[in-house]
Amino acid sequence: ASLEAQLQQQGGGKEAAELVTFAQLRGHAIAAHVGELLLASARVERGSRDDAALAIAQSTFKAMCEPRALEPPVRLETLAIVLAATADISQTLSVREEVANWIAFLPARTEAERYLHAHVLARLLGVELLTCDELDAYLAHNVDAGRSPPWLEIALGVVEIAVARYRLAQFPQDFARLATNLEVVARSQHPPPALRRLVAALQAAEQSNRAKQQQQQHAQLGAGTTTTTTTTAAT
Repeated sequence: ASLEAQLQQQGGGKEAAELVTFAQLRGHAIAAHVGELLLASARVERGSRDDAALAIAQSTFKAMCEPRALEPPVRLETLAIVLAATADISQTLSVREEVANWIAFLPARTEAERYLHAHVLARLLGVELLTCDELDAYLAHNVDAGRSPPWLEIALGVVEIAVARYRLAQFPQDFARLATNLEVVARSQHPPPALRRLVAALQAAEQSNRAKQQQQQHAQLGAGTTTTTTTTAAT
C-alpha cells in the first residue's frame, strides 16, 4: 500500500493524512529503506556513504522544488523524510548544513512557487532539518520589514502551515524576529489581507487547542470519578 493510503487508514481519511504528525512520518518504514539504498549505492559505485548521501539528498531536495511535489498530499512529506533519513545516515557530511544553504535557491517568482516554497520550509522544520531559529532568521531577513511582498507572502504561509496547521512551533515565541517584522507591516496604512487571514488562523488554532485541552481535562476528571466510585462500591 502507498504511504498516503497507510496514513489515511491510520488517521481516518484524506484530511487526517494531511495532518499526520511528523513523528509518525519519521518512524515510517521508508526511512529504513533509505539506509539500505545508501549502502547499496556505496557498494555498487565503490564510493563513500557520504557521496551516496549527498547525491540522494541533492536529488530529493530538487524533487521537493517541483510543483508536482504537492500531489498527492503526502508526496512532499515523503520526500522530506527521505531527506531527513539521508541526513541521519551520512557520517561526516552535514546534510543539514547543506539544506540550510539550499533553501536560498527555492523558487519564489510566481504565486505557485511561493506557495510551494512555504510548504517545503514547513516540512523541513517538521523533520528537524531546519530549526525555528534558522527559519526565523531566514524569513525575517528576506521579508525586510515588509518591503518585499513576495517574501511576506512566503513568511505568512510558513507561519500558517507550521504553527496553525501542524503545531510545529509557537508564534510569536519561536519567530521573534519575524514577529517584529510583521508588527511593522500590521501598523502600515494598508496591511495585506493575508496578514488578517493569518491572525484569524492562529486564533482558530488557539481556540482548537484550548477546546482539546478542556476535553482532555474533563476526560481525566471523569476517569478519576469512575475510579473513586468503583473503589467506594467495592469497599
